[in-house]
Amino acid sequence: KPTKFVEWSGPTGIQYESRKNMSKARRTKLAQEQTSPLWWFRQFFTQEIVERIVYQTNLYVSKISKKERPPQLPERYPWPPRWVASWEPLTEERLHVFIALLLYMAQHKTGSERELWAKDWFHYRVGIHKIMSYHEFCVLKAALHFQDDEENRARGEGEPDYVRKIGILMEMVQASFMEAYIP
Repeated sequence: KPTKFVEWSGPTGIQYESRKNMSKARRTKLAQEQTSPLWWFRQFFTQEIVERIVYQTNLYVSKISKKERPPQLPERYPWPPRWVASWEPLTEERLHVFIALLLYMAQHKTGSERELWAKDWFHYRVGIHKIMSYHEFCVLKAALHFQDDEENRARGEGEPDYVRKIGILMEMVQASFMEAYIP
């Protein structure tokens, strides 16, 4: 006789499912999912976070292309930056590829990040240049934004500027950790 799925609320009010009340097929499927690195990544880096990064990055590039030249920027630097001309709107898929490349770079250390895209026999990495070009990687790295500057000024009084720029992202990731934590 199959048992029913029962949800219960833990001490923090977060919904949990009891393994005792799960079917064997559900327990097996859950065990297989939880061994996947992608499953664990998505537990903490939620769809909401990805959508926010995509939106804020595209917003930043559109604003920077319309913005006047900052007065403190030396004349030798072009405005808007050269990479803005080659910008293609960021999609969730491209962001996932970018993050995958960052994780790959963390595992395969080289003298410089450019070496990962090198095609000489000594530094060659199979497939890296097919996933994303080095130019596209650098453009995305320059454009990546987590929070609008106006929103940034309004919310973080007294905090250093670099903390305010990633403040909402840190809060969102922290909230996803709290949801996943089962005491």
